[in-house]
Amino acid sequence: TAISIETLNSGIKVYAAANAQRIQQFKGIIDRFDFEFHYQPIVDFQKKDVAHFEMLSRFRTGESTQEWVVFGEDVGLAADFDIAVCERAINYLLYKGGVTRRKFAVNLSGQSMQNEQFFKTLLAKLTMNKGLSDRLIFEITESTTMTQLETVNRFIKTLQERGFKVCLDDFGAGAASFQYLQKLHVDYVKIDGQYTKRLLASSRDAVMIKNINKMCEDLNVQVVVEQVEERAQYEKLLELGIKLGQGYYFGRPLPKPDYDASQFPV
Repeated sequence: TAISIETLNSGIKVYAAANAQRIQQFKGIIDRFDFEFHYQPIVDFQKKDVAHFEMLSRFRTGESTQEWVVFGEDVGLAADFDIAVCERAINYLLYKGGVTRRKFAVNLSGQSMQNEQFFKTLLAKLTMNKGLSDRLIFEITESTTMTQLETVNRFIKTLQERGFKVCLDDFGAGAASFQYLQKLHVDYVKIDGQYTKRLLASSRDAVMIKNINKMCEDLNVQVVVEQVEERAQYEKLLELGIKLGQGYYFGRPLPKPDYDASQFPV
């Protein structure tokens, strides 16, 4: 059936109207801080304890965080959401997490890290709330392609000068990962879970993890491997020289940062 111009225009209008409603919904979520954090441990294999917790946003609407984050990037609201996330994380560290001295990592979209206004706002909030640099780590997610790498690296260096650590998330998921590592002087790299999933069945994936780890060691970058879900994976990662891991085997994301070191596999 031929599609008429009228049909096409009507479809575009319906799409735009639906998106307009969803944009307003997302703006409302941001304005009301209508999301919570769940906390997942990143575990130090040698110390058999938590190195830090990742703060994972969970929306009260019940929709997946990833869907909202991708939508926010599509409609240019990633920076607004990331500022709300940082504000909530700062408040948590100041008023709730102060007694433990635990470290926490918060996610930032690669899109936000290319936005000058976002970075000025973030720096202003960090300047207002001193003493967080040894407890707050920033993870740059690779859900959107970063093209302004010099800008991003300048932002990373500014954070590092203030004592903050920066992590490159989803490493190996996209074609640009190695270019990012070359251009962005980060403190951590988090190897994408696709490698862990295939680790036991594929010697190629084991070699990839081993070589990424060796390369990062030479660059003085710490490596975290994600989606560790079973003991055999953990043991193989130990054998490959990995020191930090995250996944259901060590603990699921929970509404409170909780980890029992006595549960660590021996």
